[in-house]
Amino acid sequence: LVDAQAPGLAARLRQLGEIPGTSPDWPERLLGELGRIYLAIRAFRRLSELNPGLAMDLRQWMGWIIKAEDLQQAAAKVDDNWMFLGQWVEEQDRLLIQRTWCLGHNSQKLALIIDFVVGNGSLPKTLLPGTVQRGTMFFYPGAAPQRAQFVASSENTRRITSRFPGYADIESWLRSVAHQLGANPWLSSFGAALHQVSLVRQENRWFLRDTQGSAVPVLQQEIWSLLALSGGRPFDVFGEWSNQELRLLGAFVQGRYRVTV
Repeated sequence: LVDAQAPGLAARLRQLGEIPGTSPDWPERLLGELGRIYLAIRAFRRLSELNPGLAMDLRQWMGWIIKAEDLQQAAAKVDDNWMFLGQWVEEQDRLLIQRTWCLGHNSQKLALIIDFVVGNGSLPKTLLPGTVQRGTMFFYPGAAPQRAQFVASSENTRRITSRFPGYADIESWLRSVAHQLGANPWLSSFGAALHQVSLVRQENRWFLRDTQGSAVPVLQQEIWSLLALSGGRPFDVFGEWSNQELRLLGAFVQGRYRVTV
């Protein structure tokens, strides 16, 4: 697959072996990923029949790379005050992948910046979570644009001191996730900006619950510090939704934005 210029698909096939035994619902997760791969293969055979945005999404999912100079010519550009709400790093083989989530203060548009480095290289330190910076986001072309590159128009950065735009309840946010998946079925992660949620524990698992009683499971990261800061009261949170769990990346608590990763 790598020789066939499909490194993205090759990586996803390797990752299938890591799913068994990771959770009680691992058979469903494995079947879902196999279905996603099968759908991609069938769609690639009919690539010319797809709309241009979806065809671009599929090429990128397979591992097709857009050069930076080509991106700035083809991308949708959004100028805004961008709030850098969360960042985390994962390791795949010898590759470090840094994921930075941003939200436009005026456009309310979410953007995901992905940086890679091999081996002992250094990841960029210019995108500081918990800060705001003026600039232009260049979105990769696609049916549901999410990934982007950021070009600052000013070197001035400031801390986030106000609430970020978000959803008042979990159901509204999940409808937006469904809308994105309807446009691009190969998306696997989604930003979640939620207002007035609380941490609750049930059957040895932590959940975020909104004021309507809906809840989603969360990864157990910085749970106790957030409980202490919020005092059990509702707060605003930002995270990354993937594999049916929410990774908490930051929270607006007591008038201050706090990075949790």
